[in-house]
Amino acid sequence: MQLQQHIPTHTTEKPYNCATCGKSFTLRGNMKRHEETHLEKSTRDRLQCQVCTQTFLSKLAVQRHVRAVHENRKKYPCEFCDKGFSKPSNLEGHVEAKHATNKDLIHSCDKCEYKSYSKFNLAYHVRRHNPANLRECYFCGKQFVMFQELVRHSNRLHTLEV
Repeated sequence: MQLQQHIPTHTTEKPYNCATCGKSFTLRGNMKRHEETHLEKSTRDRLQCQVCTQTFLSKLAVQRHVRAVHENRKKYPCEFCDKGFSKPSNLEGHVEAKHATNKDLIHSCDKCEYKSYSKFNLAYHVRRHNPANLRECYFCGKQFVMFQELVRHSNRLHTLEV
């Protein structure tokens, strides 16, 4: 049964379509999870990490978060330097930004003077312009785009351990 479900991931066939936006998926379960992203945030079931306050839409997302953030498991190493990443997409963004071979591609922010060789870094940067995306440190007020950055900041500067 699992093999039957896995085989379509190696083809270009994507028979399942989101009723809201039309995005196509190879697996029905992935489409169902995606469809939940169109629901009002307040109506979605949320699962909270047992270590910190971050919440997620699925058990798998909580597990990935715990492995990457709290257990520091990074099984996608960069072949150009000693950095490791918890997700392939993060590794791809890193390679594009730090080890790019085509330096002619410049991506510019339309709200400020920021420019990058990396589309990934530009997308990350643009989030800074939306106050709803910022998370503020309870202790010092410093703002962060990524929750993981806030956790790392708090652990380094505001640990309450003696």
